[in-house]
Amino acid sequence: MGNDEGSFTLKEEEELCVGQRVIDDLGKDRLSELGVTAEDASAIDTAEFTEEEDDLMISSLFDCIDGREFMNQSFTASGLPEETIKCINERVSDEAIDDFFESMMSNGTPNQEFADAREECVTNS
Repeated sequence: MGNDEGSFTLKEEEELCVGQRVIDDLGKDRLSELGVTAEDASAIDTAEFTEEEDDLMISSLFDCIDGREFMNQSFTASGLPEETIKCINERVSDEAIDDFFESMMSNGTPNQEFADAREECVTNS
């Protein structure tokens, strides 16, 4: 994510939402234990979270962002043709998009709806 070229950029309200959800879900004490503080929130990038904590953070992210916008920016940044992106958008629900990114971030398998749409749209482009 972040602000590197070709990455997804969170809106300010999304950043605040994710930050608050992470604090609510993990707690200030646990974040401090990991070296993540208000003064150095960047320490979150190198903190060693448990698998459960990673899942909570992924959930926090997708509760606060627009998954479809995230998908479109990610696909555009990867160089996927606009026609293919439009095709995928027409064939998948918001829930399937959220499920796809959550599974991708946790090294899972994309749901069938998303996998089928991606296959059909990439093959036909």
